[in-house]
Amino acid sequence: DMLERARCKVQGFGSRMVLLHRAYDAPVATAAKFDLIVLSYSLSMINPGFDEVLRICKTDLRPAGIVAVVDFHNTLRRRRFCDQGGILVEPQMTDQGLGAAQ
Repeated sequence: DMLERARCKVQGFGSRMVLLHRAYDAPVATAAKFDLIVLSYSLSMINPGFDEVLRICKTDLRPAGIVAVVDFHNTLRRRRFCDQGGILVEPQMTDQGLGAAQ
């Protein structure tokens, strides 16, 4: 299982790194907020509903925190939502970014 392999690789970070496998339908940060939330190939699978996930991410982040998203999809609708929500969108592997993936 991929999550178990990831846990083995991050053991050295102790409690500084948390890996979760659950529905992200409510904030998960308790007293301490996160510096970084990574969504890897998941937003395109949460449709409809990815906009709510991004809102929840913002509540789980520290003020200067980052949501890092790697996904297949690049739509204007998503970009407009992110721009309005204070989330910076930087296309890396598109014709608008570093060039099409090889």
